[in-house]
Amino acid sequence: MSRSRKVGSRREIGSAIERRYRLDEDATVTPGMLLEITGVDDDGVPLVASQSGDGENVAVRIAIEKKTGSKQPREEPKDVDQTEAGDEVRAYVLRPGEGDENGLAGGAITAGEPVVSNGDGTFAEHVDEDEGAKLAVALEDATADDRFEYEVI
Repeated sequence: MSRSRKVGSRREIGSAIERRYRLDEDATVTPGMLLEITGVDDDGVPLVASQSGDGENVAVRIAIEKKTGSKQPREEPKDVDQTEAGDEVRAYVLRPGEGDENGLAGGAITAGEPVVSNGDGTFAEHVDEDEGAKLAVALEDATADDRFEYEVI
């Protein structure tokens, strides 16, 4: 993505918007997961957890890696879960035409096929019209727990 710029209280990276939330109690978030806003804390900051809307038409709000404050890169920052209630959670809110290579597959996904929310923060392949709202198109194949590239529709 291109250089970021500050716009009010948010940061835009390319045209995707990076927002900051706090992790809700009893929630675990892995970078690449779909997130949902579950409430607001005492400071007015939205609380998030993994998206629970199985097949629902939801915003494509994707958790990104936690900043460590260290100049030493981690080997696999996409594999570090956030589990502490109240921790800052950074996420991109993607619009149609934007994409990411960090989606988490909840099952087998085929390149070129639409994907839906799996109800657990991951994506699932959309196989029939009764399965729910198409959120994105997979740009590569993936199996359960794999990361894959997609574009929001």
